[in-house]
Amino acid sequence: MAIPLNVLFVEDSADDAAILLDELQSAGFDPKWKRVETEASFLAEIKNLPDIILSDYSMPQFSGLKAAKILEESGLNIPFILISGTVGEDVAVEAMKHGATDYLLKDRIGRLGPAVQHALEVKRLRDEHNHAENEQRKSEERFRQMEKIQANILNALPAHIALVNPDGVIISVNDAWHRFATANARPGPELGMGQNYIDICLTAHGEHSDEAQAVASGLRQVLRGEAKEFTIEYPCHSPMEQRWFRLIATPLREGQQPGAVVMHLNTTEQRKAEMALQKGEREMRQLAGELESERTRLIVAQTVAKIGSWETDLKTLAVNWSDETHHIFETDSRTFCPTHQGFMELVHPEDRAAVEAVFRGSFNQRESCVFEHRLCLAQGQIKFVEERWQIFFDDFGKPARAIGTCQDISERKRADQKLRESEERFRQLAENIHEVFWITDPSKSQMLYISPGYEKIWGRSCESVYQSPQTWLEAIHPEDLSRILEASVNKQTGGIYDEIYRIVRPDGSLRWIHDRAFPIRDAVGEVYRIVGTAEDITRQRELEEQFRQAQKMESIGQLAGGVAHDFNNLLTVINCYSQLLLESPGLPPDAGEMLKEVFTAGERAAKLTQQLLTFSRKQAIRTEIIDLNEIVTDVAKMLRRLIGENIELQMSMSEGLPPITADVGMMDQVLMNLAVNARDAMPKGGRLSISTKLENIDEQSARQNSEARPGQFVCLKIRDTGCGMSPEVLTRIFEPFFTTKEIGKGTGLGLATVFGIVKQHNGWIEVESEPGSGAAFKVFLPAAAQTAAQPGEVTAAQSQGGTETILLVEDEDALRGMALIILQKYGYRVLEATNGPDALQVWEQHHGKIDLLLTDMVMPGGMTGHELAEKLKAFNPALKAVYTSGYSAEMSGLASGLRDKTPFLQKPYHPQKLATTIRACLDVK
Repeated sequence: MAIPLNVLFVEDSADDAAILLDELQSAGFDPKWKRVETEASFLAEIKNLPDIILSDYSMPQFSGLKAAKILEESGLNIPFILISGTVGEDVAVEAMKHGATDYLLKDRIGRLGPAVQHALEVKRLRDEHNHAENEQRKSEERFRQMEKIQANILNALPAHIALVNPDGVIISVNDAWHRFATANARPGPELGMGQNYIDICLTAHGEHSDEAQAVASGLRQVLRGEAKEFTIEYPCHSPMEQRWFRLIATPLREGQQPGAVVMHLNTTEQRKAEMALQKGEREMRQLAGELESERTRLIVAQTVAKIGSWETDLKTLAVNWSDETHHIFETDSRTFCPTHQGFMELVHPEDRAAVEAVFRGSFNQRESCVFEHRLCLAQGQIKFVEERWQIFFDDFGKPARAIGTCQDISERKRADQKLRESEERFRQLAENIHEVFWITDPSKSQMLYISPGYEKIWGRSCESVYQSPQTWLEAIHPEDLSRILEASVNKQTGGIYDEIYRIVRPDGSLRWIHDRAFPIRDAVGEVYRIVGTAEDITRQRELEEQFRQAQKMESIGQLAGGVAHDFNNLLTVINCYSQLLLESPGLPPDAGEMLKEVFTAGERAAKLTQQLLTFSRKQAIRTEIIDLNEIVTDVAKMLRRLIGENIELQMSMSEGLPPITADVGMMDQVLMNLAVNARDAMPKGGRLSISTKLENIDEQSARQNSEARPGQFVCLKIRDTGCGMSPEVLTRIFEPFFTTKEIGKGTGLGLATVFGIVKQHNGWIEVESEPGSGAAFKVFLPAAAQTAAQPGEVTAAQSQGGTETILLVEDEDALRGMALIILQKYGYRVLEATNGPDALQVWEQHHGKIDLLLTDMVMPGGMTGHELAEKLKAFNPALKAVYTSGYSAEMSGLASGLRDKTPFLQKPYHPQKLATTIRACLDVK
């Protein structure tokens, strides 16, 4: 069957054109043709893209050489064969330089058919080559876009990230790493690429330090493939402050050798916040678990491949190579005579069988063939080449010759390998970092990528977001949704999107999310991608809320303690004068009854101030080693009468419970107040359960409560089956004067007192309750060592009066006057002073003839009562001292004095108590 052929003749002779048509038909072609004689008509016809141009060299108005130049300038891939009867070799060479495919002499026109076949084959190969180059450019553009996207994503990471090779040498770092190195490293390349990371650690932390050895050992295990992950948190000392870092290393495969991804997270703020919450400090900084961005640099040197051509006579196996083919195979065209066997010797030994099989197998194919293989050249150099060829058959259908091209694709192969390695690194980073990475188009209509962290945080599958990107928005809390929708539209493309919002997981739980986004722009500055990171900050928010609650309770405690102190001063005057008047002879009955009411009201007010002092942890405390089980058992006897018959009391005491160091009376108060609170929550009856247990609190458990800390604790648990409490009530139950009871049914100081006692004993309280499900209070108290010292008590004197000289130091005039009257009533000689400096002057005036110092602890003048006593005892070591204060001894600065059995009177006190304490102190030898 004849082969269709669209021919354009550039010929002024119709007869010559007819001869050419006959030759084409004899060669098996079915030509459709047009003939032109001028430049204008030639320009018009080449736009119709003929299959081939056959041109005479010399014409009256035009020339074949001119036509070849015009075709070359047009850039069209149309085979051009120059035909002439007189053309010389120099003209033929000039025509070939301008793109002519071949040239023929008219006296050898019989070669026209093969020449046309060869020209058409060259055209096809050029088309395929151009197509391959276009595909390669597209692939390179996709690679550059992917590289750019990866770089921006990794630069968005909140961590310092580096990639190290199997020897531990840093091969790539992100922007956050560079910023860290610039801000913190000494001058030099210690933290730069090309340095050994393990050596850096040993130098930075000291070769023999525990941190450096642990980091070096763990990273080596990851690099050797012995560990899937290595994590360590260690301190880093600087001249300004101590900082903490968490290092995470995960394996990274490159070929057959392991490498590692090393991430640094600055956990300094987190450590500070956790320690501040555990110790009850007043300051907390926001935990920083941000993760910063990471950038990977991949430089792929890509050269434009040149194409060589070859031709093989399949009957004789004679081979002809172009100069470019010799260049690719690194052979010298002047000395190397190409043969099929010589070619096979250049093929890599592992590929020879396959190349031979494919080449022989193509002899029966009429389609073009493509095959890639390796060359093994001098000095063991390996090249990848791509072969393309077409088999041509003789008149009998036998394979006659193969015409083909070869192209060096080594750089393309290396670029493909780099791309695969880059994609693998990105995948490993995305799957090993807990934050969520995401990529969308600017319209948000398509989720291009989302990391596995989404499934852990959102509780939804990544596939659901790929199918419907709106699933992301559906999870946002309704109260935050409109704000985030507006921000995503107005802020993401501008690079200012930095939002915090809540999401609702499928199980109904809430999580707090910190979401950031960054635009990716193309070469002309248009945004064509949005990349972002989303971090779960729920735990950070919980710690912040706990810290705010602790600050609130601390502030309330300070206010309550200050108020109680001032009231104690006033109540001391009221109660003491009331008692002195009641003891006066000849008091009218009506006045006596009224004074009794005043005294009773003063006593009730004193109890309220004591509760306020207990809440604010400013009440006096006398500790001893006690068995909590014994305290609970003793109090339970009274509780059965207190809670009533309609409430069942259950006891569960853990055997072998270690002792605690506590004030027995205060422990009784804790049990009584919690039991009364439970009773009031069960007006129709129920069950009250009291149990004790030893609890070992580890680091992880301690992080769940800002008040908790690791160690061994005795736990007292009191549970009721009452009405329970709402979350709003739970946040306020320990506030003074807060109560849900009716007016007159409670003061709102019961649980506040419990809170203060437990805090004063270095413990904490955990509460669990829901409306209708009762409540459980768990009191944690530190277990005590058996050798703890027990403080003694002041022994009451048998006689309450005396004639000794007492130096009375008190800045409150009313209190000082009242104490003067009481002491003089009991026979003592009293010297007065308003503050420390005044008392020193009185001491000098009386030449130290003073037997006892009675002083307030907190006074103006720049000197405390304890400091005054120390100065006076320096003159007279035998001087006795009694301290008073509206605060507890601890809060008044007398903790050391109590350990030395120094007498202490907490206001308000009774006249009898003052006299008894003075006499007992004077009688101590």
